[in-house]
Amino acid sequence: MPPRNGRQACARRFESCFLLHGAPERIVPVNVVEKIRRPLRRVVDIVLIALLGCIVALIMLQIFGRYVFNYSISWSEEAATFCQIWLVMLGSGLAMRNRNHIGIDILVTRLPLRVQQVAKSASFLLGVWFLLVVITSSLSLLTIGMIVRSAALGLPMAV
Repeated sequence: MPPRNGRQACARRFESCFLLHGAPERIVPVNVVEKIRRPLRRVVDIVLIALLGCIVALIMLQIFGRYVFNYSISWSEEAATFCQIWLVMLGSGLAMRNRNHIGIDILVTRLPLRVQQVAKSASFLLGVWFLLVVITSSLSLLTIGMIVRSAALGLPMAV
């Protein structure tokens, strides 16, 4: 049975609907999740670019200071390490979003389509299980990391 009006059609597509200028006959579908996700992705992309630029600048500053002025900047290596840690954490999310993680799919591609879908679902569920184990196991390390401070910058190691 086809939907009677735009509200039912919109509800069937799991999208939120808003009335356009108060006219009940004109309903505009708006995907709220996409409105939140798109700017968030943009912020993560900008932060990743800034972190990579920061790493390059800090290492170049360290090299320049060491070989030109014969003076080593004590905090630059530690700051670059923190930047690299955050770059890897945020970059892995970017790689997952773009499906750029390394995988061996020579066997899966030779299977029938339905078996491929089951294998991909099982792989996804194993990944989620692994991440849950890592998150729950790292909570105790986080409390220790808030106590221990880095040597040069004095930041908590949990940062």
